[in-house]
Amino acid sequence: MSAAPNLGMRRLLIRVALVAALVAISFVMYDIGKERNVLLDNKSASIDGVEYEALVGVSIIVDGGKKTGVRPDARIAHKMVGRTHTIRLEISEGGKSIERTVRLTMNMKSWMISLPALAGGARDIYIPRPAAAQPLPPPSPSGEPETPALGDDGPGESLMGI
Repeated sequence: MSAAPNLGMRRLLIRVALVAALVAISFVMYDIGKERNVLLDNKSASIDGVEYEALVGVSIIVDGGKKTGVRPDARIAHKMVGRTHTIRLEISEGGKSIERTVRLTMNMKSWMISLPALAGGARDIYIPRPAAAQPLPPPSPSGEPETPALGDDGPGESLMGI
C-alpha cells in the first residue's frame, strides 16, 4: 500500500524536472537566436589608457558576409544573430588583414565595438555608447523659446496647497 503514494511523488518530481528542463532549453534557444543590433565604431578611442586612432581605408566583413567600407570617424550598425561572431578587418594601407572572433555577452544596447581597438589588438574592444542628446522643446508660435513665467510651476503643479 505504501508503494502507491511513493510512485505518485516520483511521477510528480519527474514531471517538475522535465518542465524545468524545457524552460531552461527555451531560455538557451532564445539567447542563441536573438538578433542584436551592434554598433561598430571607427572613431578614435581610449581603452585602458591606450589611445587608438580611427582607421583610414578599412573594410569589414562580419561572419563571412558582405564587405562593407567604413569611413574614419563613422559608426555603422550591423545586425548579428547569436553570440559568437567573426569580424575581419581589411585595411587598404599596407594590405593588412585582421580577423578576430568576438563573443557578445554584454548588453549591446549600451555598448559598441571599437574597430581601432580591434585592429590594435586590445583585449577589451567594447566601449560605451554615447548618451542620447535630449531633444529641444518645440518653438512657440511667436518664434521665441518658451520659458515659464516667474511663479508658474507648470500645469497642475501648484505649490499653494502645500
